[in-house]
Amino acid sequence: MTLRLHDNCIDFELQVKIYELLSQGIWHFGKVAHPDVKEKHASRALRGETFDDGINFWNVSFQKDKGLMKELWDQIEERIVGEDVLTVTRVYGNAQTFGMEGGIHTDDGHWTFMYMPCAWDNKWGGGTGFFDTDGTQVGVAPYKEGRIISFPARIPHAALPVSRLCNTARYVVVFKTTINSYKQGDMPVQHLEFLDDKKDSSSGV
Repeated sequence: MTLRLHDNCIDFELQVKIYELLSQGIWHFGKVAHPDVKEKHASRALRGETFDDGINFWNVSFQKDKGLMKELWDQIEERIVGEDVLTVTRVYGNAQTFGMEGGIHTDDGHWTFMYMPCAWDNKWGGGTGFFDTDGTQVGVAPYKEGRIISFPARIPHAALPVSRLCNTARYVVVFKTTINSYKQGDMPVQHLEFLDDKKDSSSGV
C-alpha cells in the first residue's frame, strides 16, 4: 500500500484561516451529490430513492472559500509533489462527530490528498483506515493537526469512528487529482514521485 504522511508542510497562518472557515456555518448535512445525478436530491429523498446512496455526512463544496483552497493546494504542490504534476478534479470538505463513522469506499481520479486541520487528541480516534478488497483493515493514518495524507484513489478507505470523548468536529479537506503524465497503460496509476523522493535520490541516500 502506497500511503504517505506529510507533516509540517502547511504554513500555520493558512491553517488558522482554514480552520476559521470550517468553523462557520458552511456545512450541508446529507449525502454528497453525485455529478451524474441531475435530479435534485430532495425530490429523490422524498420518494425514498436515496436509502442506498451512501452514508450521511456533513459536507461542503467550498464555493465561497476566499481562495483558501487554492492557497492550500499551492503549498501542497510547492512542498510535496511539485508544480504541474497533478490536476485537481475536485475539492470538498467532510465533517463528522461521534457516531458518524464513514463507509469503506474508493475515490475517483488517480491520487487523493487529505488535509487534517483540527488540533487533536489521540484518544479521540478519527483516523483514516485503509482496507483490503475483502474489507479487512490493513492500515491507519492517525488524525494529526496540519497533516496531509496521500494515497492512490483506488485503495479502499474510510473515516474511522470518533470517540464520545471528542469535544469537537473532525474536519478534513479532500483533493481528488489526476496525474498529468498518465496515459492508459504506460505506468501504474499508484506511481507518484514526491519531492522528498527526488531529494533522497539526488543526495545518494
